[in-house]
Amino acid sequence: MSTEKQLSVKSAGLLLCLDCHKLLRDPEVGPRGESICPRCGAAVHQRRPDSLAKTWALAITALICLDNMSGNSLRSHPDLHNDENLGYNR
Repeated sequence: MSTEKQLSVKSAGLLLCLDCHKLLRDPEVGPRGESICPRCGAAVHQRRPDSLAKTWALAITALICLDNMSGNSLRSHPDLHNDENLGYNR
């Protein structure tokens, strides 16, 4: 196996415009210090903004939906309509 390091986009100093998908080596710098795409004028980032927060939001939403789907399907089952089968002791 080769011990050479693989070249990544970040280590090569490249940025990708998320609007027009232009690959940039040295993007222009705007008045507020952010990198700007010369083709479309959008802000350019090395990483997707708020990607970790979006990932957590999607994961939590998926867990909520999964729980609701499984809970609704069990509650609507015809054999589980009496309280004995649901585990309720009154």
